[in-house]
Amino acid sequence: MTSYVKTTDFLVKDSLLSGDPAKIVKGSEIDAEFNALQTADTTNVKVDDVQTITNKTFNLTSNTLTGTTAQFNTALSDGDFATQAGTETLTNKTFNLTSNTLSGTVAQFNTALSDDNFVTLTGTETLSNKTFSNAVKLAEIATPATPATGFVSVYAKADGLLYALDDAGVERVATPVAASTTVSGIVELATEAEVVTGTSTTLVPSVDSFRKANLVSGTAVASTSGTAIDYTGFPSWVKRITVMFSALSTSGTSGTRIQLGDSGGIETTGYSGSGGVFVNLANSAVSINSTGFFINNNVANSVISGSIEINLVDAATNTWVGAGRFGDNVNVYAYVTGGSKSLSATLDRIRITTGNGVDTFDAGLVNVIYE
Repeated sequence: MTSYVKTTDFLVKDSLLSGDPAKIVKGSEIDAEFNALQTADTTNVKVDDVQTITNKTFNLTSNTLTGTTAQFNTALSDGDFATQAGTETLTNKTFNLTSNTLSGTVAQFNTALSDDNFVTLTGTETLSNKTFSNAVKLAEIATPATPATGFVSVYAKADGLLYALDDAGVERVATPVAASTTVSGIVELATEAEVVTGTSTTLVPSVDSFRKANLVSGTAVASTSGTAIDYTGFPSWVKRITVMFSALSTSGTSGTRIQLGDSGGIETTGYSGSGGVFVNLANSAVSINSTGFFINNNVANSVISGSIEINLVDAATNTWVGAGRFGDNVNVYAYVTGGSKSLSATLDRIRITTGNGVDTFDAGLVNVIYE
């Protein structure tokens, strides 16, 4: 584009004196001026002409470009413009959501999501194949409406427990609770140890724990030294105790005695009954059980095996009765004993001791079973 430049200053001729050759307007000057105008006219941009502009800068602060979308898209040689109100497809674009906002309905976003649907805060949607890596917080609510057939509603209530409501309208607690909590349909199973102690009135034993705890075995003790072997800590609910000997022997001939006790200690008096030894089915010797359930193994080198069963007769008076049978592994003898004893308090211990408390045990095993 060529700008027009004036070649002759015609105005200055008016100030020249008459007769000055420069005052004359020459045809060549006029012709040169029109030629310059004609050149500028053919190369400059005109408002109403169709022309191609090259290497120009447009200041849009001071100027305005107007046209239709089609016109601008025609001007854009390698793509199309996106408009505010138009319907266009955007490809390979990045939106900075810090500075921009996407808005639309759930249906519109779901249409935009080609392989699934969005989940909304207040909508009703079905979730599948989801994994929650953190705790799920449930607001405490009242019992909801019965769910549709084939569904179960899980929810928390104001008591802090988790509930399940099935499609028949039956509500159940889904949270394990302590048995002391009154909740329909929930019980707490007792462990084997809790069945053994038997102190709870609310725990429920399972078949397995009940079977294992029905007979409780003590710890076998080697009867190879000392004058007495004590078993303590019997639960208050015990009604039967069996004391067992395996090849028990002592260092003397004073026999063996079993004594009962309570929180006050072992009781050494007040026993009734007797203990005897039989040789070839004949009564050889009988001793009175005044200081315990006496086993009359007062024959030198006796080695006895057997058991005595001690049962609670009257809980009100803590009265116990015992009966036992033993065989001598060395001598052809049989020993029996029987009697009763009332304690001052609830039984919680048993002592196996030598008859005179001086002889010592020197062989065998001792154990108890209680129930």
